[in-house]
Amino acid sequence: MATTPSNQQSQNPEQAQHAGASCADTSYHRETHCPSCGRFVGTYDRCPYCQAWTPKRLSIRLFKTLAVLTSTVGLILLLFYARTIRTPEIRIDQIGPLTNFAHVRLTGVVERSFGLHPQWHSLGFTLSQPGTGSEPLSIRVSAYAKVALDIDKQGKIPEEGDEISGIDRGIPFSELPDDYICPVCGAGKDEFLIM
Repeated sequence: MATTPSNQQSQNPEQAQHAGASCADTSYHRETHCPSCGRFVGTYDRCPYCQAWTPKRLSIRLFKTLAVLTSTVGLILLLFYARTIRTPEIRIDQIGPLTNFAHVRLTGVVERSFGLHPQWHSLGFTLSQPGTGSEPLSIRVSAYAKVALDIDKQGKIPEEGDEISGIDRGIPFSELPDDYICPVCGAGKDEFLIM
């Protein structure tokens, strides 16, 4: 039986596709199976069964190296930014549902202090700020376990009427605001001598 050119065209793409799939399967099998024992080894460079070396494509080796390098550089950048970026200071009215467990600084006056709980070692107080209207804004602030005990050891448990400032630890003296007042002695910034 003679074949027509249209039949040849319809058979050629199928044959080419089958040949391409066969080539890809052979390449996949060669890279993921041990050449010595024929077992599946995945991305290992050495067969876990017979300890024979398995050839891998350069792209797999390159991908492994780049993955480790990228994650290492990412961790170093994360550490750098965590140490250099200052905690943002916000107002109480800027707190919303998406700021749950956010790391922020608040300033204001202690409206009510609950002190340190003797059994649970938790610290709580209510902080208020002047609002936009006649009503002041207030929020309950809590510290638990280790943080609360550290605050207690330093003798810094806030009492009613205390002003809480949002100044981070480790700020150079020259970067303190001009209206800064020392929380320990009550002296202003202009009363200190720089040595």
